Amino acid sequence: MKKNYPLRKLDKRECRKTGIPPMHIPMSQKLDCPPKTSVLLRSRIKRIGRRNVLLLCLYPVEGQLLLSTSPDRVLFQGRHDYTTLDFSLDAKGRFRSASIYYLDDRLYDPEKYAFFSPSDRERVLSFCRDFSEQDPIQRLDSLHQRIRETRAYRQMLKKQEKIRKAMQVPPLPKGIPQWARKNILPAYLFFDSEKGKKSVLCCCSSCGKRSAFSKIRHNMPLVCPHCGRNALAKNRKRFKRLYDRTTLQVIQRLSSEKLLFRWMKITCQHSPHKSPVISCRESARGIMGYQKDKPTAWSTYYNTYDGSGYTSWRPGYRPTWYGKYTYESDLAGYLYTPILDDQLLGTPWQYSQLAAFYQSDPCPGQYPYYLDAYLKYPFLEYLVKLRLYRLADEVVFTRSSYFVEKNFDISGRTAAQVLRVRAQDIPLLATVNPDFSQLQLVQGMIRKYGHIHIPLIEWSGRHEISREENILAPLHYMTPEALMKYAEAQYSNYSKKRTCYARRYSVMNSVLDDYRDYLSMSEALKLDMSSSFILYPKDLKTAHDQRMDLLAPGQLELYNQAVASLRHELSPVYSFSRNGYLVRLPESAEEICREGASLHHCVQRYIPAHVKRKCTLLFLRETDTPDKSLCTLEVQGDRLIQAKCFDNAPPGPSIQKFLNRYEREVLHAADDWLAA
Repeated sequence: MKKNYPLRKLDKRECRKTGIPPMHIPMSQKLDCPPKTSVLLRSRIKRIGRRNVLLLCLYPVEGQLLLSTSPDRVLFQGRHDYTTLDFSLDAKGRFRSASIYYLDDRLYDPEKYAFFSPSDRERVLSFCRDFSEQDPIQRLDSLHQRIRETRAYRQMLKKQEKIRKAMQVPPLPKGIPQWARKNILPAYLFFDSEKGKKSVLCCCSSCGKRSAFSKIRHNMPLVCPHCGRNALAKNRKRFKRLYDRTTLQVIQRLSSEKLLFRWMKITCQHSPHKSPVISCRESARGIMGYQKDKPTAWSTYYNTYDGSGYTSWRPGYRPTWYGKYTYESDLAGYLYTPILDDQLLGTPWQYSQLAAFYQSDPCPGQYPYYLDAYLKYPFLEYLVKLRLYRLADEVVFTRSSYFVEKNFDISGRTAAQVLRVRAQDIPLLATVNPDFSQLQLVQGMIRKYGHIHIPLIEWSGRHEISREENILAPLHYMTPEALMKYAEAQYSNYSKKRTCYARRYSVMNSVLDDYRDYLSMSEALKLDMSSSFILYPKDLKTAHDQRMDLLAPGQLELYNQAVASLRHELSPVYSFSRNGYLVRLPESAEEICREGASLHHCVQRYIPAHVKRKCTLLFLRETDTPDKSLCTLEVQGDRLIQAKCFDNAPPGPSIQKFLNRYEREVLHAADDWLAA
């Protein structure tokens, strides 16, 4: 390359050593130049580094007077290189690579520069004799442009030569089109329909064998009895051609520490009564290199399919329009497995279990991510061998070290230590095949209860429950079976409703979020958490919102103060005791909640009305047990609106007799007192 495109650079050290004699004319002497001249040019030829170099000195001029006997800039011009020593920025001079017009704006205007003598002008024209321009500055600019183009072309050739050497790769394995047809391309069962025949012969596009089927129609899904692949029935009279395409990844070993990834674009065209036409072209390549104690080296190249250049390969990823998906730029593809184990043998990825991971779910993916993740997290081998494929998939494609280190002990030596479970639990995990969320639930159950509940783990996986506390928190108060039954009931009830609540409970996660909040708020109100009435409200959403209203910031304290104030004010009016029974006002909002929990009714929803004096809540108790809930009363003025005992049952005869006397002797008088 150097012989074909020589670029002899100027030696800047030698250029700086070159003596630049000053102008030997007085600064007060008027120059023989046009009045608008602001730059005076002088030229000479010197031998620098065993070659002739043109020196062009630029002197400042103003009013036809020389401003300095030393030049502001000196251009060193060779045949294949140029540079400028600029003294206007620094007294010692700084080298600049700007071309002649960018060096000084005044050189654009022929009236602003002039040569000191005709010989200076002829010297520049002679040095640039390869060009036809009459103006010497224009000739210099043409020479600069040619030098820049030559530099750019040489740099491009260097890059392409480097890419060409990197692209010297082993040949592709034979039989890729046939393997793709049998394994990854869509399968079809072609048949010719004939009236009156109960069964027809179908030819499988995957294995090429014929099978007899009855009662089939065009585009009917079938299974080939020979190769076992899912296929679509295609009537040859109903189509002219079928066109399929897919992406295949081929992994080959370049050395003991380097792997080559090759992305093949495979297309297949089927025509009636003709053999399929399969084409295969290489779209992109990637080279992965192992570096001890360093991140994995990764370089990619894409094929431009342009054979006019030195090479058709370019570095980087294929350009796309604003990142939009295109078939050519897609790097997610199937994996070519026949040679995979042999190619990984003797490399750091020898025990990565990539083939087993792919065979667990053969689908398109970016499998270089797997090998990169294996170098960072070698326990991927454990996960695949234990058939924990979902965990392995999330470790590979989550691409976040935070979530990996949160769920695994990456310094563990055994599978149980890595998974943070007991050794006897690993076979159970293999039957569940958990994801990150389920693994966190398993770890939490072992940490708190010492065992795991497989049906609960499977149930959480089916509903994609993402927060372990939504499961572990309710388990303090109930069994796993009770939790699943209640959550399913609430989810099914709201999923059938066409309301905003149905959207609120569109997924099971939302149900469990509200349920966990409801239980924690009930415990904060010091309710009886062993009561089934508290644990399993009929309407979770309503119960949750009532608790939220009570426990809003500062709201409970305000309710407690208002209820206590009403007790102090109204006790002389409503308090009453006769025949073993007594009536009193509640002491706080929390006591009203406990009353509802004890008697299994919804008195707590009347707290705002009680505080706003829209009604008055009263507690009826036995005189011997004044702290034990018996019956709850709602009073408005002189009327007893309702009286509810346990589970909303009506009062018994003895209590009703007491209530009748209470209305006559207390409520009627209370109405007069309140009116006054």
